Amino acid sequence: MRRTEADKVAIIAMARKHREEKERAEIITSVDLDFEPESESETLSEGIYAEYQFPSPSNIEPYLKKFRLASKEQLLRSLKKKEKDKTTGDTPYSSSRLDYCAINILLNELGIIAPAFRPFRTLAGNKLSKANDVLLSRDRMVLDLHYLHCQYHDDFLPTDMEFKALATDDEFDFKLASQFALKKWTAEVKANSLGLSNKQMHELAVYKTKDIYDRESMIKDKQLISTVRRRLKQQADLMASRFDKRDVEQRIEEFICLRYARGSLSHAVDFWERRGNLLLDKPNARRNLTAVMGKRKRWFEKGLNIKCD
Repeated sequence: MRRTEADKVAIIAMARKHREEKERAEIITSVDLDFEPESESETLSEGIYAEYQFPSPSNIEPYLKKFRLASKEQLLRSLKKKEKDKTTGDTPYSSSRLDYCAINILLNELGIIAPAFRPFRTLAGNKLSKANDVLLSRDRMVLDLHYLHCQYHDDFLPTDMEFKALATDDEFDFKLASQFALKKWTAEVKANSLGLSNKQMHELAVYKTKDIYDRESMIKDKQLISTVRRRLKQQADLMASRFDKRDVEQRIEEFICLRYARGSLSHAVDFWERRGNLLLDKPNARRNLTAVMGKRKRWFEKGLNIKCD
């Protein structure tokens, strides 16, 4: 089975990603990510519904300092560990809030993986956890704004003059972002007020329009993914096929990226990165991966009769 140079680049990237994750997992690190720095306590009260503020710098800085010592894989593992606990009365969000916010701030700064594709802590949705659910929802709103500031500085423009500094100021204003989160607008109204593109909304956890939510439901549709997986395996079983079964999951990931990108090859490469996949650190890596995405798009649409837009 012969592979093109573009195929080899994509396969090497995937193999390198798995190898690095395995190596880091085997390393005994001296970084204790479970230790709790000393900070002023921040307790919840009924006032959370009327008053809200993202964690203060004095409270969150020790946690940022702790997690800055961690690798990308350690950050994601720590976040996944936090996300496993629902916001119930036994394990309230407020008890791990500073960890959660610090990890997300660092991921935003590094641009490793977009908020929409990170481990997602679900809301408990019961009366006992209502205050914690509200707190988590507002923190997500602020973290979305911080991500936009880090990765799309000056590439979005709030229509409300009061909040334009969120996009234009050199330093992110967490207090101003907290005020925006307190606005009694729907997520769709807030997304429109920020002047976001479809691509930006796909990368965020909260600020999305109904059209974007509907589009994402289609992309994540389990029946569609199952159909794609079945056709890929059938293709690999053909005697004359150049396609290897070992590449099925990577092809599915490429398909998902193309769907998010609505067929745009450059955006598909962006989503490949923003979903946490490795892009080789070489001058021509992006160009090669763009060529791979173009080949995959033609193959999906003509060879498998599956639309990518």
